[in-house]
Amino acid sequence: MCTDDSAPGPGPGKPEVPYDAFAALDLRTATVVAARRHPQADKLLLLDVDLGALGRRQIVAGIARHYEAEPLVGRSIIVVANLRPVRLRGEESRGMLLAASAGESVVLWKRRPWSRCHPARPSPSRGGGDRRGARAGGAARAGPAWRRSRS
Repeated sequence: MCTDDSAPGPGPGKPEVPYDAFAALDLRTATVVAARRHPQADKLLLLDVDLGALGRRQIVAGIARHYEAEPLVGRSIIVVANLRPVRLRGEESRGMLLAASAGESVVLWKRRPWSRCHPARPSPSRGGGDRRGARAGGAARAGPAWRRSRS
């Protein structure tokens, strides 16, 4: 944990956000089912996304200058799913695409194969053990090994 008072703050023009405000966001992975350019805006794409249990919805994303619509179909993205719906240039947006800026570029999250991003099962000798939990037949525990304090 960073406790240095000289740690950098938010980016230029961006206010600090309290933890509770960030924790209130419902970030979900979604699959882009359809994508097209907004008929009335050069910067906007209309994305139909599938949020699994939350169903399908449309989001309006300001990434048209950085991404073509067609290659986004089938791609996994991260969506802020609990925003109030808004109308942008006559189209309803029921969420927000999460993206990052890198200089003049806009970067989307890129899903990696499960085998590369899934952490190896921890060794029982290092305080790990079975991480499956009660639903998968393992013993229920207080939480993952990385959350428990080591005494």
